[in-house]
Amino acid sequence: LGPGATNLVTASAYAYLGGMPMMMITGQKPIKKSKQGRFQIIDVCGMMDPITKYTHQFASADNIPARMREAFRLAEEEKPGAVHLELPEDIAAEQTESLPIPPSLSRRPLAEHKAIEAAVEKLQKARNPILVIGAGANRKMTAKVLKQLIDKTGI
Repeated sequence: LGPGATNLVTASAYAYLGGMPMMMITGQKPIKKSKQGRFQIIDVCGMMDPITKYTHQFASADNIPARMREAFRLAEEEKPGAVHLELPEDIAAEQTESLPIPPSLSRRPLAEHKAIEAAVEKLQKARNPILVIGAGANRKMTAKVLKQLIDKTGI
C-alpha cells in the first residue's frame, strides 16, 4: 500500500536513470468501493510517474495479462528502466477469463552489411581511433562483444 510503496522510490530512480530493467508491483486499497477511509492511501502511480518508464493502476482483472506483458516489454526494451503496476485489492479478487500472454522474442535490429563494411574501412584508416562507450556497455552480451572488438582491433 501507499507507505510501503514509498520505499521503492530510490530503487526505481536508480534503475530508471541507470538503464536497468525493474518491475514493481504494489498493492492498493480497493478502488471501486471501500468502507475504509482514505487512510494510508497515496497516489503511488503519480509518485512513480517521473521515475519510471511506465506506471499503471489496474481497473479490471481482464486487462492484467496485456498490461503485464506491456510493462515487461517496456522495462526490457532500449533504454531499459523501471516500470510500475498497482494492483488494488478488489481488482486482485476479481475472476477473469483472460489468459497470460507469453513473452515475445526480443527483436534486435541487424546492421546492413554495407554499413558494417564502411565502419570497418573507417576504423582501418583512422590514425588514432577511440571508442566512446555508454552505460549500456554494462550489459553482459554488450560487454562481451565490445571486448571482442577491442581485442581484435587493438583500440
